[in-house]
Amino acid sequence: MLVLARKESQKIRIADDIEIVVLAVQGRKVRLGINCPHDIPVHRSEIQNQDRRRPTPTTLLATNHLTDTTPRDDCLLGTKVVSP
Repeated sequence: MLVLARKESQKIRIADDIEIVVLAVQGRKVRLGINCPHDIPVHRSEIQNQDRRRPTPTTLLATNHLTDTTPRDDCLLGTKVVSP
């Protein structure tokens, strides 16, 4: 793991097309902005781990517990998308 110290408004580049910007530091909280191509998924680890524990539609169909087939994007719950 690479560990870097950054101050507010400083950036980190990953390859040619990913940029992480320190937007704000308030106490023990750090706000990051991530610029990357739309085809690269970006998830908070706690949301990704939640999604892994959720039953998939295939699992639910196999157990006959599927009641709602409405598509939704759970990975965006609790997040705020900011446009540049």
